[in-house]
Amino acid sequence: MLKNFFQNLIIKTAHAEVTLDDPLKGQTFEKLLAKFISEFIKFGSIIVVIMIIIGAFQMLFAQGKPEDFKKGIKTITYAIIGFAIILMASG
Repeated sequence: MLKNFFQNLIIKTAHAEVTLDDPLKGQTFEKLLAKFISEFIKFGSIIVVIMIIIGAFQMLFAQGKPEDFKKGIKTITYAIIGFAIILMASG
C-alpha cells in the first residue's frame, strides 16, 4: 500500500510522440516579410490619416495665430511625406 502511494506521487511520463504545430505554417521568409510589409503599410496608412486630422485641428484651433496655423500645415505636410515614403518602401 505504501509502495503504491509513493509510485503515485512520482510523475509518470508517457512515451508517446509529441507533434507541435508549425508556427510559420510552412511559409518561407520572403512570404513572411511580404506579409509584414503589407501590415506595416496598413498601419502606416491609419497613422497618416490620424496625423492629417490632427494637423487640420491645429489649423482650425489656431484662432488667427499664424505660427499655430503654420504648425498645422507642417503636420499635414510631414504626414503626406511620410505616406509617400511608405508607398515607395512598398515598391
